[in-house]
Amino acid sequence: MAGPLVEPGTSFSPWVGLIFVFNLIVGTGALTMPKAFGKAGWILSSVIIIVLALVSYITATFVIEAMAAANGIIKYRRKDKKREDYIPRLSKDGSIEVRSSSSSPPSSTTTSLRKSDSKSPPGASSELPAITTKLDETSSTSSSSSSDPYIPDTENDEKEKLLSGNTINYSSVRAAKKHADYFEITELVDMGQMASMFFNKIGQILFYICLIVYLYGDLAIYAVAVPKSLRDITCTYDSDAHNLSDNERCWPGADISRMNAYRIYLSIFALALGVFVYFNVQKTKYLQIFTTIMRWLAFLTMIISSVVYISQGKSSIKPAATGPFESIPNFFGVCVYAFMCHHSLPSLITPVNPKKRITAFLFGDYILILLFYLFLSVTAIFTFESDKIQDIYTLNFFKSAVLPVIPLQYFVALFPVFTLSTNFPIIGITLRNNLMALFLHENKLYHWTIRRLLFPTLVLVPPIVVAFVTTNVTMLVGITGSYAGATIQYLIPVFLVYCGRKKTERMMGKRWILHQHMSPFRHRIWLVLIIIWAIFCLAFVTVDHVLEGIHS
Repeated sequence: MAGPLVEPGTSFSPWVGLIFVFNLIVGTGALTMPKAFGKAGWILSSVIIIVLALVSYITATFVIEAMAAANGIIKYRRKDKKREDYIPRLSKDGSIEVRSSSSSPPSSTTTSLRKSDSKSPPGASSELPAITTKLDETSSTSSSSSSDPYIPDTENDEKEKLLSGNTINYSSVRAAKKHADYFEITELVDMGQMASMFFNKIGQILFYICLIVYLYGDLAIYAVAVPKSLRDITCTYDSDAHNLSDNERCWPGADISRMNAYRIYLSIFALALGVFVYFNVQKTKYLQIFTTIMRWLAFLTMIISSVVYISQGKSSIKPAATGPFESIPNFFGVCVYAFMCHHSLPSLITPVNPKKRITAFLFGDYILILLFYLFLSVTAIFTFESDKIQDIYTLNFFKSAVLPVIPLQYFVALFPVFTLSTNFPIIGITLRNNLMALFLHENKLYHWTIRRLLFPTLVLVPPIVVAFVTTNVTMLVGITGSYAGATIQYLIPVFLVYCGRKKTERMMGKRWILHQHMSPFRHRIWLVLIIIWAIFCLAFVTVDHVLEGIHS
């Protein structure tokens, strides 16, 4: 099992948790959305992005419900194991032994109940109070030696069964006592662990293929985008060529090419942020809060400067309400990242305390992100012509009349560095934990170097090597976002919550299916609709790739 993403015993408020979710979602999608938004048409794009936000929120609640189900099953199994240690056994001499695995010698937890002599008068039943007292003493001894909070009344249940002669329905006892505690999300269960609990072997393999492809691709994209942005902003050498090649100088008088400058920035990036993958996400808490403030400032700067530019009558652009058909699949492909956070929800939601209204908080986070996307994209297409909007929207404000303040131009241009840099450790830690869940056995001890050094290194090396070799990750982006990303965001949450409900019902009974973290979209029709939506999205993205291949 993967190690925890946060230090044991640590927690943070729902607001801090939502900062993590906000930072994770608002990444690459926010930077590339305006161009695709303008090409698809502002009315059609607005409708699509609202639907995307709703579907993503629904599947996020599915992940939370699956996390709760996994917690419930783990605690249920733990109590069952403890219960077996307290089952009374009748010995040959007529004594009844109630043993606890956590007790010291057996004699300390053994109570003798001698068979009544056949010649004893009917009044022999008066010995029962003494027997009860003996059992109470034994039970209290056993109870005091047990530290598991999820086996509250097992000894009393056994005692009642012994004295009354009735068979105890343990499912009823469990359902009546501490039902909510079972499904409280107190233990970190990554998506990989949930897949191991709920899926068969083939399902687990398919899950890990999708997750690993997506996360490695994500890390490679970040490892390229950040140093490349730094290079393009800081390189001051300007030749007569319209497009500078990687072999051109980066700075006048310095024999350093643009590619070598890029690799220098990549090395700094790997050393500065890669170290967080060897630790836990809690250690990036204050970095996340700081960059969230920077993120708000960057978004507001772009939105306000565009609004001022439009209000001054400097822009007379009238964007199309609907774009050509071939632009719609591209919009789906670009926006597949726009609301992606599902793979990291376990590491971000588990430390949140309290979780009573976590789905409501998450809904508010989605609304805020949706408004950001809409404001940013709408102001972009009314400020710049659609064919002049850059792939990375922040570059439109660098050396532009829309934002005349030069320091702000650099601040906005460096915004991708802030965004992607803070996502890199979270994605890396998520990949690390899921790799450990796949390759390590849960109950086996491993040398600390395996968990602390080997797996973090396996996470870092491949994307950094890819970034060193090439800056062209177009094909990787297509595979990562189009197929693995859509599968992780739409299909896997559906299968997790469905299989989680089935396993909970099979192990614990139907009454256990309903709990405090169940998705508001609990009806099966929502599962069917999400599957249809996923197939629809994948078909559109495939059409986009086919059309690109035809026109290229």
